[in-house]
Amino acid sequence: MTLRTIAAAALALTVVAGCGAPVGLRTQPAPISACMDALATGTLVASSKSGLAIRAGDENEIIEVEWPFEYTARRDITGLVLVDSVGQVVGREGQVIQMGGGSGADNVFHACPGSISAVDAPD
Repeated sequence: MTLRTIAAAALALTVVAGCGAPVGLRTQPAPISACMDALATGTLVASSKSGLAIRAGDENEIIEVEWPFEYTARRDITGLVLVDSVGQVVGREGQVIQMGGGSGADNVFHACPGSISAVDAPD
């Protein structure tokens, strides 16, 4: 086996190993029984603070999000994917999403379970 073949195999293994890999996500520590009723809409983006955040408004403001209890994120071939508590993909990095919830004193949007959905990007 040549060095070139070994290098190509190692690169392929690295790419495949990255797919489906879990990503750290800021989530609510327990299920909640009540939720605020504000609406947030923005593009799902990677965040070093909360794992996934939204980019909103004309000023490209980044809003950190605390996702519902038992939500997860993983990396797949298209980028980061947000998964709800029953394993359904509810959003993908770069997709416009909306969700109910509200901001707390910590300047983080606290998303309501079951309220997160992909929407068409505004024209």
